[in-house]
Amino acid sequence: MRPLQLKQRLEGKILQPTGQSYAQKGVSEPYFLTILQMYFGEITQFGGEFPIPGSKYRYSQDIILIDPASGLHFDIEIDEPYEGKSKQPHHCIDEAQDRQRNQFFLAGNWIIVRFAEEQVVKYPHACCGYLTDVIATLTGINYHHKKLKKQNLPLVKCWTRNDARRMAAWSHREQYLEQTGIFRQTKKRKPK
Repeated sequence: MRPLQLKQRLEGKILQPTGQSYAQKGVSEPYFLTILQMYFGEITQFGGEFPIPGSKYRYSQDIILIDPASGLHFDIEIDEPYEGKSKQPHHCIDEAQDRQRNQFFLAGNWIIVRFAEEQVVKYPHACCGYLTDVIATLTGINYHHKKLKKQNLPLVKCWTRNDARRMAAWSHREQYLEQTGIFRQTKKRKPK
């Protein structure tokens, strides 16, 4: 289907946010948005918020990409294995929260692209290349930027709650965030 035909078919059929998201942003989200905007410009931005039917809570999107030619709306999620402060497991494959959230957005005609936070911070340009491939596959539109060198995006295995607990115990997240310069751990010094 050509992009214009796709846009016409999607007109008025994509669930829209009720407002700006005020959810706390992860440490990698502003970093990755900056990289995305190098290649995609202003069609990428922080996402909005959506009321969850039958609940007082709302879903928030990390980053969105709205393709103006086809009308496709992409929800780009950055999955951390555990919460930064509490170390509680997060985005685990043996929990239903992300599946329910995905179903909500799929029913609203959004395309969901999930990256592991580790992929986004270690291989941000490869993540952008992956997105250009997804868009090209769905629309035929090539957003491939001259500066975007084709790189393979290393896979990161999905994790369970137990995997996430182990990663938290090993400070896995802090290690890759510190290695890439996105986050500096502050080590407490013992008083003399």
